[in-house]
Amino acid sequence: MGQDERGILDVLKMGRAAVHNPSAEQLPDEEQAGTRVLVVDQDENVLIALKQLLGEAGYDTTAARSGLKALQLLWQGTFDLVLLADKLDMSGEEVVRQVRSGRTGTPVVVMQSVPPSDDLAVRYARLGACSFVNRCDPEAIVELVHNYFSRTRSLCAHF
Repeated sequence: MGQDERGILDVLKMGRAAVHNPSAEQLPDEEQAGTRVLVVDQDENVLIALKQLLGEAGYDTTAARSGLKALQLLWQGTFDLVLLADKLDMSGEEVVRQVRSGRTGTPVVVMQSVPPSDDLAVRYARLGACSFVNRCDPEAIVELVHNYFSRTRSLCAHF
């Protein structure tokens, strides 16, 4: 297990206090109901940590360990946001292309361990990805999800 994964597990062990978001505390539960997030990552530890942290923050979270499984889940149900690791069994770019061109049109945030190059950021933006987030920073991920759902579901304005 790498240092990044150990960091995520440490946050998970510390629980909600590690990702305390005062504004998230003020959002009533009924406003968070129906906020479905699909988290896609090959790393089981990342999936477990994010599913628990987002669940504790009041979000209905589903995990998928592959791009193919994510696409199957998206075609079977409705999700409001996709958090997608760049490194999967299939190209992250291909998953974004399929999601954005499909019937769902669900917003996609790409999770990466390192900041994207300008070229990669432009390619993902052209495909319809809304944003990037550090997949090793659970606090940033929870904050991004909270901001998305509390700001009229808008992430793409800055991209």
